[in-house]
Amino acid sequence: MKLMQINLFPSLSSRLNVPRGKASSSLSGSRSRGGFSLIELLVVIAIIGAFGGLAYAMGHSASGTARRTKEIAAGRNLATAYQVYANENGGRYMLGYDRNAQSVALPNRTVSFMEAPVRYPWRIVPYLEYNLEGTILLNGNEEQIEEVFGDRGSLYDYGVSLRPALGMNDFFVGGIAMSRDGSLEPSQRGEVIQTLANFERIIVFASAGQREINIHGEYSPEEMVGYYRVTAPNCPIGTEWPAEGPVENIPPLHGNVSFRHGGKAVCAFLDGSVETLGIDELRDMRLWSRNAVRSDLADYQPNQ
Repeated sequence: MKLMQINLFPSLSSRLNVPRGKASSSLSGSRSRGGFSLIELLVVIAIIGAFGGLAYAMGHSASGTARRTKEIAAGRNLATAYQVYANENGGRYMLGYDRNAQSVALPNRTVSFMEAPVRYPWRIVPYLEYNLEGTILLNGNEEQIEEVFGDRGSLYDYGVSLRPALGMNDFFVGGIAMSRDGSLEPSQRGEVIQTLANFERIIVFASAGQREINIHGEYSPEEMVGYYRVTAPNCPIGTEWPAEGPVENIPPLHGNVSFRHGGKAVCAFLDGSVETLGIDELRDMRLWSRNAVRSDLADYQPNQ
């Protein structure tokens, strides 16, 4: 008895031009008229995959550019607010860390918990028209602050003061007052730019970050975006910068400066200019200290 051949996929057979009963042999052959060979299909899939990878890379690059652009704008706004503060306070720059600060009055509440008003962020907010977003908070640090300290209340205020996106070069600009009378640390006398002068090309704010360290002395893999202070190489306070050679981007190893923008940090200067600079560029003390500029020493050593 002759068996009847039934084609269960007529449209597929027609598209591949495969005679009934010969599907297995035709797949290994060359492309028939109106159809595609297996090799051609694989080539098309590979091209689609390549375009997909390119699109992802372009999207990732665009995202990185957007983050850098936001931080550049934040640096410019902070530098401007810093000058406005000085203009409205007898020509004196804001201290980066001021033990004499008791509280900061906001339009709807007062910030007074522990060190929240002592560090610069809350004290500069009134000169940013009370806008935290895009100046103090940007590029992910708000989410990290909320995760650790909560999204409101005194602990949140503390977290904001501790982890602004950009840290201040407070040792060489503005100063650090650890005592209640507002006097500067002895090591800063004769170094710090405290009063309005010519708008100088000295870093006042830079991309900052920090990583937690465990009991074994190991740094956590995730960088916390933001820290209130950045310190220069050869600075008597803070962490040491590695002297030479490539280093892993662990912010505490280079004064809490974070090179998160393709190996570069956003740096805002007293004159209002903003640049992105790498580790080796920022080893130049003439970017940090007016005395280093005056002596024209890239490896200037401040008085201890």
